[in-house]
Formats: sequence, structure tokens, C-alpha cells
Amino acid sequence: MRLKSLSVAFLIICNMGIHAQNRTMIAVQSEAVLDDQLGLKRYMTESQFSAVKTIANSAVNTFTKSKLNFQGTGKYQRIVSLTGNTCKRANLLAELIKQTVENYTVDLYIFGHGGPESLALNGEQLTGGYDGNIRSLLAEARQQRGSSFNFKLRLVYMGACFGSSLNDDWRAIGAKTSAGAAHLNYMCEPTAYSFVHNFVVSNKSVQDAANIAFNDAKAFWSTSARIAQLAGVSLTYLSTNDPKCEYWRDNTIRVEDCKSKTRIDQSRLIVSGNGNLIFDDQFQLAINQTKSFTIQANKPYTFTIYMTKGESFQFSASGSDTWTNCNGCLLGLQKNSNANGYTKGLTDFPRQGSYDMMTLVGELFSKDEITAYKNIHFKIGTSRTYTANSDGYLNCFANDILTGYADNSGSISVTIKRTQ
Repeated sequence: MRLKSLSVAFLIICNMGIHAQNRTMIAVQSEAVLDDQLGLKRYMTESQFSAVKTIANSAVNTFTKSKLNFQGTGKYQRIVSLTGNTCKRANLLAELIKQTVENYTVDLYIFGHGGPESLALNGEQLTGGYDGNIRSLLAEARQQRGSSFNFKLRLVYMGACFGSSLNDDWRAIGAKTSAGAAHLNYMCEPTAYSFVHNFVVSNKSVQDAANIAFNDAKAFWSTSARIAQLAGVSLTYLSTNDPKCEYWRDNTIRVEDCKSKTRIDQSRLIVSGNGNLIFDDQFQLAINQTKSFTIQANKPYTFTIYMTKGESFQFSASGSDTWTNCNGCLLGLQKNSNANGYTKGLTDFPRQGSYDMMTLVGELFSKDEITAYKNIHFKIGTSRTYTANSDGYLNCFANDILTGYADNSGSISVTIKRTQ
């Protein structure tokens, strides 16, 4: 059995291949979020309901700010809160410009009241449509920063009613992805908490995070409605023909479509743009996009790209690049090979035993952490086409014994192209 340096722990820590990205969370929170969604007004006087509403709105606003700070800390390098008197369009524009100029990518989260083609701010509104003041944000920014200026705006999430009616407007000013409620949003929570957790913390795609969030909220509010019915309180989350849909008949929504849905289904998140976007999108490839990586023979972990189930990739490694396995170096018995490796000997114990020694191999991980291995691996060699059967981060390495990397040398260049 080969004797090699055991400085593996140092190599593992230093060669993760993951680098922090400059990302900013901007949270826009207008006041008076809570309305009479639970139907409490019928059981109270006007003054009692007003007092309850004031207390509840304050609690909701505080909870939203604290929740986003909790979920965003450690994932976003900056967290900017626009609430109260700072919840203004001018401040949003200033932050979008500032973060972009300072090379920070922005994820924008907006909470509060909304209507078709509108979002409430403090004493003003953001409006959609070709003549709305969302699309003019970019034009105003270009007046200040030049005609080639573009926002580094990645995701927009809206917790307001009719958020989806503004998806196209955010996309028009550069957002890769936008998500908001189909109609009236009766399930602001736990939808928002679940979405942020799954997208930011668990690195699910936007579409998967939206689906999970809807199902989480649906389970919560369906159960709550049934419990309330047993207690003699009527919650209309499970019924259709919502009279509030009529409020918007003169607007652009399809009122009959709204009325045909339960309050739960009205609240479903609609995703526009790149639904496959993940939080760690620096590892994603678009179709026909290529990236090249240098895989060092002495590094057991080099994370390269993120694969989504069903995506196909073409791998090409230089046949002239070689690396050296220093087994028996003192006796001049080291072995050189390209990415195809060499046939195992009696004293060779590669980490993936079904492949040759020092062949280029890929493994999938659920997180960008070496403890998150998914037990999925495949041989790459000098050429390979591979269709992912699971989501995950791809780690590439020379197929040596896991404790034997420290005295290897050389490197191989591999190019990865997404073909589907």
C-alpha cells in the first residue's frame, strides 16, 4: 500500500473552489400590510378592529424585517432595508444604482399592498406597464450613469397582491427572474419565509422554491381554515367566488379567472424568466455556454458547475495535459497519465474503485460542502457526454486514493459545455 503525506485536511480546506460572490438583498417593506384577511372585523367594533390592525401591522413589519435579516445573513454580503420613510421609489433607484456600480448583484424582495400593475410604497406607488415608473427606473439610471448602464438585478420577489402582473416590468429592466402572486395574495406567510429559505438557504431553483412555498402555505392555511370551521369561525380560504375580485374589474386582470379560484389558488406564485435560477448561479451554465477549469492532481475537491436534473453536458479534456501520481517516487516509479488515467495495480486503491487510477472523475454534491456528497459519480476521461440524473454541484478530481493527493503533481484542463 502506498505511503503518502497525510496533509489532506489542509488540502480539503484550501481547495474547495467556492468563492463568495458580491450579492445584496434589498428588502422593500411598505406599511399597513395586514388587512381583514381573517374576517375578524365582523366580530369587533370599528375601534377595536383598528387597534388590532395597528398592533398586527407593526408586528408583521417587524417580523418581516427580522426574518429577512435572519435568512439573508451569511448568504448576502449586504442587506439593505427600505421601510417607513425610506420606502420610496427614489431610494430604491439610488440603491439599485449604488449596488450595481459597486459590482453587487441585487435580489429585490418587496412586501406590502399591491394591485394590478401596482405596488404600494410609503405615500406613493410603483407602477407597471410601458408607461409605468418601474420601466422608467432604468432610463433614469442611464441618464445618471450613461446609456450603456444596466442594473445588476437578478431576482425580484413580490409578496403583494397581483405581484405577477409586474413580472414583465421587472424583466424589462434586467431582472433574470421575477415572481409574484397570481391574483389576491392571502398567503403572504408562510409563503415568503418558505420561498426565501428554499431559494437562499437550500439553494433550490426559483421555480422549485415557489412550488414548495405554495404547498407549504396551502397546507398551513387549509388546516387553519378547517380548524376555524370546527371552532365556528368561517375562513373562506377554501371557497371560490371571492367578492374582492370584483374590486379590480376595471383593471387588467381577468376577474372571472380570479373568482373561479379559491383564495389559496389565487395566492399561487407565478414565476417569469429563468425559473432554473439558483442562489449560487455563478456555477450555472446556459445552453451552449462553456467554461474551462484547471483540475490540479493534488486537489481532492474542485467544484466547477451546478447541474440540474435533465441538463446535458459535453466534457473535453486536453489529451496532451498530464499529471503525475507519485507512488514510488523515491524509486523512480511515479506514473504519468492524461485524463484517461492508467490501469490499477495491486497497491492502487482509487476513491472511485470502478474507474482507472488518475482518470478524471466527476461527483455530485447537494451543497458546496465536502460533507454533502450524493453518492453519484461518473467517469469523464478525455471526453464524455453526460445527462444529469440529479441536481448538484460537480466536483472534478484525479481518481487517486483520498489520503494520497498531497504529493501528486501536474494538472489537466477540462472544458464543460451545456448542450441541453
